[in-house]
Amino acid sequence: MSRIASLKEFAFMKALHAHGFPTPIPLEANRHAICMNLIRAYPMGQVKGLTSAEATYHECISNIIKLAEHGLVHGDFNEFNLMISEQEDVTVIDFPQMVSTTHLNAQFYFERDVKCIQTFFSRRFGLMFEGVPILETDIQKTVDLDHEVKASGHLNQEDLEYADSVTQALLDQVDNDGEDDSSEEEEGEAEEEGKVEEPEDAAMAEEGEGEKPKKKKVQFTMPESSDEEEESESDEDEKAE
Repeated sequence: MSRIASLKEFAFMKALHAHGFPTPIPLEANRHAICMNLIRAYPMGQVKGLTSAEATYHECISNIIKLAEHGLVHGDFNEFNLMISEQEDVTVIDFPQMVSTTHLNAQFYFERDVKCIQTFFSRRFGLMFEGVPILETDIQKTVDLDHEVKASGHLNQEDLEYADSVTQALLDQVDNDGEDDSSEEEEGEAEEEGKVEEPEDAAMAEEGEGEKPKKKKVQFTMPESSDEEEESESDEDEKAE
């Protein structure tokens, strides 16, 4: 993992330096190590005073915006990854976590970078700020550097066309579903209008028919035979004689 991270950082640093960003000069990468020129500067987090804190702040924000115009968001732009020289020149370091401006969380990372710088300059130098630039509305992309370095979340032309086609298909499906729902509602209303109210007597009659008394079960018994009756009659005649 460390080797992959070092190669990514070397690739990012090389591309950014070639486009005029204030980064160290990348010389070589081997395994997990990167060779670059010596930066005679200090971590910004260790600096207690500046000749013009406001000018340094604007330089930092300008670098964040310039990165976004090149299709990239640093993702960890703070006083620990900024070097400042005695002439108060800013150098940006630490790039493996950079993402494309088309990344799903690009706006979140962009705002976090801006707020980290604003928080540092507010606490350390007492500066006050109003508002935060919005990545989607305030930044105009001019260079596809995210495609060149294959930053996380970057989309090529085929990806964009596919995304557009999927979005259009979903919109068409929503429209069709809406038409089906409206037609079903119209049919339901027409059926309700066509219904005729039945008189109360008819309704009561139907209810009465529906509530017929239950039939009771009756056990069937066989009647006595006629032979037995004749024998009983003859016995009675003999007794009478």
